[in-house]
This record gives sequence, structure tokens and C-alpha cells, in this order.
Amino acid sequence: MKKIWQYGRTGGVELEVSDNFLVRVPFTEVPPLEGERPDGEPLSINDQMFDPTESRWIVLANVLDHNDLNNLKVMYQKLKQENSDLKQLNSKLMLNDVAIKQENASLKQKADSLAQINSKTMLVSLQNSQEIAKIKEEFTVNEGGEENV
Repeated sequence: MKKIWQYGRTGGVELEVSDNFLVRVPFTEVPPLEGERPDGEPLSINDQMFDPTESRWIVLANVLDHNDLNNLKVMYQKLKQENSDLKQLNSKLMLNDVAIKQENASLKQKADSLAQINSKTMLVSLQNSQEIAKIKEEFTVNEGGEENV
């Protein structure tokens, strides 16, 4: 039996496999580094990353690397949640937009109807004014005719 190590997104994992096991990515036969971190804690496989091009483990430089990585993970989760929230808000906005367009179409139809009524009212008013003018003219002529008689 031989030991191999898995590297990558899952972090380092030590496995025992048969001697004839074909070692391929994401596994390596190169053991992780041993020693202590700068803060005095023992160096673990999670404090390292494997560089397959150089076939060697590299210690993450310091705690800041870990903090940056952890911060990026937290930010990614928050952004993922915010993106989901934004998708829901966008859906609501799209529905509101459709409702507003329908309401605008209804209001335009009502405005067109009112414009037609207004036009008809103006025509009727004009006709009434003309008829009143004719009646006044006839009345004036009739009154004038009686005075002459």
C-alpha cells in the first residue's frame, strides 16, 4: 500500500491505495510539507497548496492569505445571495412594468374616448351656436318687419 494526497477544491486529503494505483490529477504521491506555520501551529495540508506544474507543495505565505481566501469565500456566498435577491426583485419589477403598460394602454384608450366626446361636444356646441345665431337673425328680422307694418 502507498500513500497519496488529493489536492484542489476539497483541500488536502491523505489516502492509502494499492501499489499499482495510477496516480493522476487531482492526486499526487508527493507528501505535503511538514513543520510549523509562522504563528507556531503545526503545518497542516490545508495550509498548503499543490503546484502540479512544479510537482511540489507550497505553503500559503501567511495568515493574510488565509484571511483573503476566507473573505473571498464569504463574499462569494453573500454575492450569490444578493444575486438571488436581485433576480427576485427584477422579476417583481418586470411584473410591475407589465401592469403599468396595461394600465397605460387602458388610460390611453380612455383618453382617446374622452377626446372623441370632446370633439363631438365642440361640434354640437358650434352647431347650437349657429342655430342660435340664425334664430336671433330671424327674430330680429321678424321684429323689424312688425315695426314696419
